[in-house]
Amino acid sequence: MPKNEETRRRILEVALKLFASSDFHKVNMRAVASVAEIGLSTIYGYFESKESLLTAVIDLSLDGFAKELEPDLAQLASAEGKLREIVRSSLNFMDSCPELGSVLFLTVPLRVWAGRDFFRRQDRTYRLLADVVTDGQRAGEIRSEVSPITVFDTIFGLVARQVVVSTLRGDKRPVAEYADTISDIVCRAFLAQAPMSGPVRRALDEALRVGVSPQTTRQA
Repeated sequence: MPKNEETRRRILEVALKLFASSDFHKVNMRAVASVAEIGLSTIYGYFESKESLLTAVIDLSLDGFAKELEPDLAQLASAEGKLREIVRSSLNFMDSCPELGSVLFLTVPLRVWAGRDFFRRQDRTYRLLADVVTDGQRAGEIRSEVSPITVFDTIFGLVARQVVVSTLRGDKRPVAEYADTISDIVCRAFLAQAPMSGPVRRALDEALRVGVSPQTTRQA
């Protein structure tokens, strides 16, 4: 059966709205077909399961984010400026696509979409941040013992927390309003010239020593 890109995009748009508005287990392929006004057999011609449809929804959205972020990072020289831009752009992206924020952090369990192949699928997004970290380390701007995955997990975790907390509190302000605060946390944690002391410093050092991210440590 020939694939039509417009049909595929229509399916993805409808699926995103349905996944965002209801618990994942309550959404089925028949509902997506009905809202999209497309035959059920047609949808299965594009996506073999609800899980593969969800994966495509997330991957398409995050790939679009990476495409927008890349030229913005290219205009910045310092590691600090780039880290702040990643945080700011991530929060702006959540504001521009609240349905995606709901899918990632509220209505769909992490285990459904953030499996072992997540970083392979999101190589473009991850590589952008990894380049910021490695380039910053070469320039002496980012702590040498920090791994790109730790920075990725920390930023991702802070953005996720802000989206969830704002939603649960009924906070209608754009989450991008918290960009400076979250950026300060990230920069204090990872920049070479941003020393910390006390429990925060010790917790971060311990997380780095055992090779996990602070986010992973909190979830353990």
